[in-house]
Amino acid sequence: MKIQFLESCFGDPLLQMATTYVVNGRLAGDAGCLGMAKVGLQDRVGDVVVTHVHADHVASMPLYAVNRLQSGVPPARIHAPADVIEMIRSEVFNDRFWPDLERLSTEELSRTELHQLPAAQPAHLAGIDAVAPPVAPAATHH
Repeated sequence: MKIQFLESCFGDPLLQMATTYVVNGRLAGDAGCLGMAKVGLQDRVGDVVVTHVHADHVASMPLYAVNRLQSGVPPARIHAPADVIEMIRSEVFNDRFWPDLERLSTEELSRTELHQLPAAQPAHLAGIDAVAPPVAPAATHH
């Protein structure tokens, strides 16, 4: 298993502002800076597991989703527990912060896919068994 940490700053790594880990070049843990990575990497990463909806974990997720659409690869598949999916819908893809890509999807053309992960149970994503542990609201502060 290869885990790549994406840098979200230039220069001093202590200034890291956003979180994205890429596993085996195909699965991302969070999308804080994924949408700013090289397009080739974004094209290969088809699945993203989102742990929670703080900006440092989802800041570039809309850019990533649109970059994939413009590259002609399948739409972004975003996986998260039910409460996080609801927050993505209400706080990110809500037609205020960013267009609601689910609403803009059709049967012929999906613009993004939001998939519910069962809490604390394994799900097979991009050839990897991933588990989304529940994140308590008080534990989400960095």
